[in-house]
Amino acid sequence: MTKILSSGEKQNSSTYKYGFVSDVETEIAPKGLSEETVRTISAKKNEPKWLLERRLDAFTKWKEMKEPDWAKISYPPIDYQAYAYMRHLKRKKKKRILAKLILRCLKHMTDSAFLCGSKRGLRALLRA
Repeated sequence: MTKILSSGEKQNSSTYKYGFVSDVETEIAPKGLSEETVRTISAKKNEPKWLLERRLDAFTKWKEMKEPDWAKISYPPIDYQAYAYMRHLKRKKKKRILAKLILRCLKHMTDSAFLCGSKRGLRALLRA
């Protein structure tokens, strides 16, 4: 299986010439497009087997296709092996826990506001 690189393991050491830097931890699939790359990305996304088979079938058909030549445009051929086809953000558990906590607090606040709007709810809050 193809190794997925973390953001610390850069694929190339060249820096972005305009200076923009995004300090977000990511996982990057190695450059190149192959059946192994399709399998790696599918496994990372926890896709069902039927979807993987469909993607592999589409990849096989894509490899057999010829690039259309209907326009009067000349450009160099596209090197599909020069690109990485997956970049996945690493999520931290702390952020998920904080988000759940915020949602719980908001739900509790809306429930309390709803109860305060009725006489029965107001009495229940005063008793508590």
